Order: sequence, then C-alpha cells, then structure tokens
Amino acid sequence: MGSITSETLAERVRKLPVGKRVGGAVYVHRDALERHDAGLLVAMCSCAAEAAGAAFPWNVCKLSPYRQQVSLLHYPRFREDEHPALAAAASVNLTDGTARIRRYAPNGNRPILHRKELLLDVSDPDYARFAALTDQEVQAGLFSEPNTIGHERGWSRQLERRGLTIQDHKLLHKGE
Repeated sequence: MGSITSETLAERVRKLPVGKRVGGAVYVHRDALERHDAGLLVAMCSCAAEAAGAAFPWNVCKLSPYRQQVSLLHYPRFREDEHPALAAAASVNLTDGTARIRRYAPNGNRPILHRKELLLDVSDPDYARFAALTDQEVQAGLFSEPNTIGHERGWSRQLERRGLTIQDHKLLHKGE
C-alpha cells in the first residue's frame, strides 16, 4: 500500500469532478467514484476494503491524501433518508495497511450527512432531488451553525427550534 505518494494521491483527488470537499479530504459516493475514476482511487478503495475485511460494506469513501488515509463509510439508507446516519467506518492507513473500524449504535447520536448530492455525479437519478432539499435548507438558514448539526441530536434540535420537519426530501413547516 505504501507505493503511492501523497502528491500523486492529492493530484488524483483534486481532479475528481465530484465530491464533497471538507478540509483536505473529499467524500465521494461509490457510484460516482467508479464512474469518474476507474483506476487508482477505485483500486485504493478496494485495497482499503480488503484491509478492513472483505465483508465490510461501504458506499461512501473519504479520501484524505495528505494523511495517506482512506475511510470507507457505510450509510445503509443513503438514498432513502434525507440525512442518512453513519452505521460504520473503516479508516485505512495507506502507508502500512492498518485498519481501524468503528461501528455506531442505532440508538446513539450518529454522524449524519448533509449536502449529499455533492457526493454524486450530476447524472445520478437522485441528484436533483437531493440538491433541491439542500437548496431549501440553505434558504431556511439550517447550515448557519455547522458545528451543531453534524450528528442526529444536533440536527433534530435545529429543525425543532425552527419549527421544521423533513418528509420525502422536502423541507416543511410543522403542521403542513
């Protein structure tokens, strides 16, 4: 695993036309990654999956080129839930191949995804629906305090404070 340089990885990640960029990392849905990079990055995720255990399910990868790390993330209801909760994560060090796996309890305060259309290609059949919800949330000011909304409880409190709810990928005022 240690044969790729951080510069090579960073260049490949930088050139990806899809992905949610956070800090020096990019989050990409598996479908979009396979569509846009059938080579190095997909191979890295395959190697990471082997290190995590062949049966590790994942549908989102977090590529962290300068940390020489790939994290495979499992959001079982990525397409169904407006803000899917993380069920498990496997972080793999690309230098030595070690993997660290973390599972999240359903009754805990799991991390959730926002702006999930950014992880997809614009040709994805769900892209427009996901983007429309994000637009509604931005207009409602729901992302004004990003440090408080990254987990289930914080997001629920934000919606409650504003008298909002989300159904079928649409933002609604309670009672609508």
